[in-house]
Amino acid sequence: AKLGPLLSFLWNPMETEGSLAASHSAMKAQLLRTMKWEVFKKKMVCSVLVQKHARTPRLR
Repeated sequence: AKLGPLLSFLWNPMETEGSLAASHSAMKAQLLRTMKWEVFKKKMVCSVLVQKHARTPRLR
């Protein structure tokens, strides 16, 4: 499995400390926020679809 450059960057331990380590943790925080936002969006879409589905009368 080929990881993207960002993933491999996050996966590999940092060789140098200092500014690189700081940007590394900032990048990780940004990635976590993005993932949480994606999950949140999916939940919102799912709940909207479920509500629409429940409101729509079934035709048999």
